[in-house]
Amino acid sequence: MALTDNLQAFWELDNLNDAHSTNTLTNNGSATFVAGKVGNCVDLEQDSSQYLSIADNAALSMGNIDFTVCAWVRAESFGFNRPIVGKNDSDDLEFELRYFDASTLFQFRVSSANGFANLTDVLSTFGVPATATWYFVVAWHDSVANTLNIQINNGTVDSAAYSVGSYDSAAPFRIGGYPDYGQYWDGLIDQVGVWKRVLTTQERTDLYNGGAGMSYAAMAATTTIAVSNLTDSLAGGEIV
Repeated sequence: MALTDNLQAFWELDNLNDAHSTNTLTNNGSATFVAGKVGNCVDLEQDSSQYLSIADNAALSMGNIDFTVCAWVRAESFGFNRPIVGKNDSDDLEFELRYFDASTLFQFRVSSANGFANLTDVLSTFGVPATATWYFVVAWHDSVANTLNIQINNGTVDSAAYSVGSYDSAAPFRIGGYPDYGQYWDGLIDQVGVWKRVLTTQERTDLYNGGAGMSYAAMAATTTIAVSNLTDSLAGGEIV
């Protein structure tokens, strides 16, 4: 399986373009681009209310399906909720990956219906993140296992039961901002990806790449062979 299978968008954030498809972002607040984890990245300033966004569309609408989101992040400050990737507006929230100030941890939360009374979340046990430090944050909804999951730096996977499913809202997709509630990432964000499937353990390891991250070109060239398939091939004498 290729890492690009069921990939909906991948923003390397050297600019506003989607390296995989056509989901070009809007730059709200004139954010700048600086050296990042892989190539360049976006540098968002909370004081300037900066974030990136794109209107709701079929590729970025999830609903009660398997989906995965990931990003590399490097904060300049905390002290408030810091959105990383989310689909949200003033009325409701479909999903959000963020730093949650009340717990001082990374958090993934998903809603089963319109309105904020239907949110369920999972917190990372990785520990309190530091400023001026890169973290690879990946989160996913598994509609078969009925779980929400989050993983930091290819470490422990933290999961929470979630059997009611998620829904498809009309909210915009945003990187680094929840402007309806004055919440913004303060720092760098790089290599944001969205898949409509659950990535395998090996695929998440490949994306982390020992802490170096992975470019879209390298990701598009990466294929993961299931162990069971390799075993079957060896048994049949197809691989020598």
